[in-house]
Amino acid sequence: MIKDWNRRQEVSLQSYHLEVIALKVGNIDWNDTGYAIYKWLEKAESSMKFLWHQDSDVTAYLPYDRAARAIEQVRKTKGQALDAWYSTYGDRNDHRKAITIWKSIFGAKFPSYG
Repeated sequence: MIKDWNRRQEVSLQSYHLEVIALKVGNIDWNDTGYAIYKWLEKAESSMKFLWHQDSDVTAYLPYDRAARAIEQVRKTKGQALDAWYSTYGDRNDHRKAITIWKSIFGAKFPSYG
């Protein structure tokens, strides 16, 4: 899902970069997909200018201006993801709102409500 989101962005990140961010998120329950996506985006926001993995900087391919635009993309999407996840968290049951937001994040291939 993240890779599909990435393809739709003005500044797309290298696949390896996306995967290292997922590794850095750490131990998270991916059964709560909405929360896991939010946590990935949270980690991604802080991993655009420098991300060390296996003795190298994964972000070396990103010039400063592209990294800044990528951070803004991630920040916007992170806010949307939190809103979508929170719409169905606990006793909240606004699945229509959540699915509408997820569809805006992931595009036409994401299922519609109802």
